[in-house]
Amino acid sequence: MSVFKFYFLSMLPYFIVGFAVTLAVRCFNYRKKKVLDVKREIVILVFFTFVAGLASQTLIPPEIMEGNFTAPHIYHLPYKDQIHPDLYLLYDWLVHLYHEGKYNEIIKNYVGNIVMFIPFGLCLPYIKKNFGAKSILIGFLSSLFIEVCQLFFNRITDIADVILNTLGAALGYFIYLIIMAMHKKKEST
Repeated sequence: MSVFKFYFLSMLPYFIVGFAVTLAVRCFNYRKKKVLDVKREIVILVFFTFVAGLASQTLIPPEIMEGNFTAPHIYHLPYKDQIHPDLYLLYDWLVHLYHEGKYNEIIKNYVGNIVMFIPFGLCLPYIKKNFGAKSILIGFLSSLFIEVCQLFFNRITDIADVILNTLGAALGYFIYLIIMAMHKKKEST
């Protein structure tokens, strides 16, 4: 089973709950305001469904998901027992994994951490027009929040995740800008 398929299947119940809760909240909101922008509502539904899945993979202790909870403990330095102290830089760690033949680790840690925050930069500016580049800041703060929470949830906290997640939010915002530019160009012709 591929890494992405494994994570998708483990997030599926949370996607379903996130979808149902978001849909209920948006329907309640519609009943109050009687205003409906279908495209925006779809983006909101997709984004918050995604956030529920993201939370399931980053905030829930693995022991709870596996059914055998143990008392949480704090990892003081991520990867301290796994790598030489000189390999703390992102590039050095990537090269180290490559030379060790750990390609799944490269994909999971680097590509995964970037891709999972693209929706912050892509969806938030569409949901709230004045967010713009603030969506990158929101991605950064969300990533930082996740990493701080992981200190207490028996998970590994890593500054590299914050950097890669923020890069993902920036990439998402860049994609958003490209889509908006293409949309304006299409409207002007």
